Amino acid sequence: MNLINLAPLFVARHMVSQVLEAEGIEAFALEEPDGGPVFRLDPDAIDEVVELARLEVETRRPWLRSDAQALELCRRFVRRRLIYEMAVGMVDSGR
Repeated sequence: MNLINLAPLFVARHMVSQVLEAEGIEAFALEEPDGGPVFRLDPDAIDEVVELARLEVETRRPWLRSDAQALELCRRFVRRRLIYEMAVGMVDSGR
């Protein structure tokens, strides 16, 4: 049985909530070249949140290292949360 460090997940969830509240989904969306509606997430923004969460956890608790499995779980959670927020935004705007 493997144990997964969930600390980066909790930190990333908090970070995503803060950014969504302050800047909205646009902070995580790719800019469309034609200026049309944005329907794609920026993978670099997702990776940045996951990396910042990992760094914060390892800075506060140096004995608590994040393995690849924990970071992938964190990345999937962030991506799913942002997909949900984008879908809600599209429904609200009538697209």
